[in-house]
Amino acid sequence: MTWPFGVAVDNNDHVYVSDDWRNTIFAFDSSGNFLRKWRTTGSGDGELMRPAGLAVEKNGNIIVADSGNNRLQVFTPDGKFVGKCGSAGNGDGQFNQAMGYHSRQRRQHLRRGLEESSGPEAVT
Repeated sequence: MTWPFGVAVDNNDHVYVSDDWRNTIFAFDSSGNFLRKWRTTGSGDGELMRPAGLAVEKNGNIIVADSGNNRLQVFTPDGKFVGKCGSAGNGDGQFNQAMGYHSRQRRQHLRRGLEESSGPEAVT
């Protein structure tokens, strides 16, 4: 790796690391053995530009803060594209180089904000 940035661990103790410089997501087992990586540089679906923060959903999917593309993308644990959200800007649903967050308090604050939202932009 050149510039490791985000780290997330799934329920199988697989460790995912984003490399901001190489536009790559790496996966390792709990002993640090390399499992796989995915990398396609660009701005299309499933392509990455400066991936930063990572999170793992309960279902095992990986959420990537795709900072260079001002969006979030979701991948299966083996790197298949699932979906995306966001665009460049400072309004609702927009990002300005999303980097991610790691604080439990921040997650709770975000969850509260989403629960208080109404209309089609609300996330549940």
